[in-house]
Amino acid sequence: MLASVIVMGGSSLLFLPLADVNAALNRHSMSQGMWVGLFLFYLANYFVIVFFNVALVSVADSRLAGGHATINDGLGSGMAAQRQDFPVGPLLRNRRHRSANDS
Repeated sequence: MLASVIVMGGSSLLFLPLADVNAALNRHSMSQGMWVGLFLFYLANYFVIVFFNVALVSVADSRLAGGHATINDGLGSGMAAQRQDFPVGPLLRNRRHRSANDS
């Protein structure tokens, strides 16, 4: 129910007069801090969206192949994908690989 309200509220922005939107945008410029906050918000949304999409596709693929994947299996796949996607993931893999070769 809440998701429906949010989607309908967001879609109502399409009906705002374009002149009002342009006037509102021209009144206030964004500071650098606001740009940084907006970028961090975008980055967080990116990882949340990728996480749940990977989880959903993983479970759907397993189910279509005749498996019995659960939500936890999908969330585990999402975590594995996030570790690989995040910029630190390749660095950690490199470090792990080097430490395994040193032993």
